[in-house]
Amino acid sequence: MIFNIIREHGIPYFLGKSIPGLIGIISVPVFVRLYGFEQYGQIILFLTAANMVTVFSCGWLGQSWIRFQPTKHDLGEIKRASLMAIGIGLLFGTFSMLFMYLTDFSFNGNFYFSLIVYHVVIVAMIIFYIVHAGLQAVFQSKAVMKISIFLSSFSFVFPVSMYFLNESISAFLLAYGIAYFMAAFIGIGILLRSLPDQYTTQQSTYGWLKYGFPLAIWMTLQASIPYIQRMLIKQFLGFEYVGKYSALSELIIRAFSLLVFPLTMALQPILMKLWNQNKKLDAIKLWRKSLRILLWVFCFIGLLFLGVNGWIVDFTLSILGVTLKQPLFVISLLSLSGFIWQSNLLLHKPIELQKETIKMVGAMMISIGIIIILNILWLNQFQLVGAAGAASIGAIVYTVMVGMYNRKILQKIGYKKP
Repeated sequence: MIFNIIREHGIPYFLGKSIPGLIGIISVPVFVRLYGFEQYGQIILFLTAANMVTVFSCGWLGQSWIRFQPTKHDLGEIKRASLMAIGIGLLFGTFSMLFMYLTDFSFNGNFYFSLIVYHVVIVAMIIFYIVHAGLQAVFQSKAVMKISIFLSSFSFVFPVSMYFLNESISAFLLAYGIAYFMAAFIGIGILLRSLPDQYTTQQSTYGWLKYGFPLAIWMTLQASIPYIQRMLIKQFLGFEYVGKYSALSELIIRAFSLLVFPLTMALQPILMKLWNQNKKLDAIKLWRKSLRILLWVFCFIGLLFLGVNGWIVDFTLSILGVTLKQPLFVISLLSLSGFIWQSNLLLHKPIELQKETIKMVGAMMISIGIIIILNILWLNQFQLVGAAGAASIGAIVYTVMVGMYNRKILQKIGYKKP
């Protein structure tokens, strides 16, 4: 069954991730060369903050759609919930912008223009996220692939083009926001045509919020990890190191998301559907098979890295034009962290399916606390090796805790290993 799912949905998701991933891998060194590490560090901090606000504002809605799969008869409720998400985004976007204003960010001398641009980015991200989740909920994997490719292309071409008109950070963010708007509008038409027409149980914004809010908290905490780490790097080492760390982690995370994210996206709506139909044991069997695939992928990548790690390190440093202390350790630890965090999106599925998401939130809070403490202890002494090491340990702690919770859930539903 799992290979049929991968063939039908995984391949479009892979293409929808691989093409954007390749464009993203190209864009990182291009943006670094254009803006330099210091400005690139500030750009990434703005974008990670916007992403954090976005997932808090609409993550509950996207996850609820995937779980409950609304129809055309829920369009009125969909509009109300979407406007509510945008309102939350604007409110918390203002708070996060004020925080950055108080922590020595550059606004090119015009805070109010930067605030408007920042809100444009957040609203655009929210609309895109909602459309993306809606298409995923109605099993439109090819449409997800299409809008993902458009987004990656626009978010590379528009900022590069804008650079030759205006080299400011605000101009970059404006171009980036326009890219999200363009991709989202392409997806809206497809989504409206794809919503099923049959009647289902009446759905409501309150019901979606009740189910999805704990997931939104978890997603916000996860999105806060890169933001917190970069803020700590800024405080201890400066914006230049933020740029270096961001460039390396962006390259590595994009590379690993090519392998893990398509499987996660293809399986999520299938697992939800099986669970909703009370086929819990079938859902768990499918989930376990997917974890075995990830384990084999991890072993293969690990062996490959051991064989050619010198070439990988030299190539990565050369395309970014960056010099680091102990680059092998930084890249190895970032790779380990990136793969584990991507895999955790699938690992915690039993907890999510069982609606015990408060356990996910608790595990994530403990993981973030460890990451913060280790960064404070290690950044001055080990610099970026310390940051990468803290991220890896935080990911491992989350994995261990989720694994313990999963075991209890499997026992509760009566699953026994074959």
